Amino acid sequence: MCADRRFRFSVPIGFVALLVSTFGILSALGTFKGEEERVQGTTSLRALRPRLVEVAASLVLHLFVLTLAVSGVLPKPILTAAILVPATFLWT
Repeated sequence: MCADRRFRFSVPIGFVALLVSTFGILSALGTFKGEEERVQGTTSLRALRPRLVEVAASLVLHLFVLTLAVSGVLPKPILTAAILVPATFLWT
């Protein structure tokens, strides 16, 4: 925190660490071990694939737009960032 150098991917790495720790906590609580008679329905990963691809694409686009907005390379930066950042966030 005291260094002048910044790691560009520190926020995405923190997000991945948050996902890993959340998975670990949920696993420790036993949420992935359910009784078969209490399960209402299941969904395969194949059925979720289109939505997972959409979330990944929207997240990458949102991070790209944020990078462009922070660096100030967008044309008419205030107006463009005011439209693109919330739009990509809502898509995510």
